[in-house]
Amino acid sequence: MSIYKFLNAAIKFNASDIFISSGKPPSFRINGAISRAENIPPVEPDTIVSFRKESVSPEAEKRYAAT
Repeated sequence: MSIYKFLNAAIKFNASDIFISSGKPPSFRINGAISRAENIPPVEPDTIVSFRKESVSPEAEKRYAAT
């Protein structure tokens, strides 16, 4: 699963924030209220790692891995 799927959903619903936690379905802040995504399963830990790798530069990923 790509982070772009969540970003596109946020745009579609005019969400100001996306909340992604391992083991929980993602949630979005829409018009000030938090709404849990109904049709998306809980996010797996490996998906969180994939999101990070998609979102940061290779240099930032190397610094993260070194910590």
